[in-house]
Amino acid sequence: EADLPEIEMGTLAEAYEAMQEIAASFDYDSMMFVFQSLEKYRIPQKEQEFFSQLKAAAKKPDWETVYKLLNEK
Repeated sequence: EADLPEIEMGTLAEAYEAMQEIAASFDYDSMMFVFQSLEKYRIPQKEQEFFSQLKAAAKKPDWETVYKLLNEK
């Protein structure tokens, strides 16, 4: 993972925005697609804990937690 380019915060913010819309429609496949597209980047250190919580909730899927996390962002 260390050899991956770090994602720009603007790009990550756009991904979070897309995830918020996806969570509202309970679209598991689209949510996993967004996470998959982010795998080619390194998540900044300050975002890693949030990102891990978000990914864990999305994989269940626990839509309420996903939506709550993204709304607090």
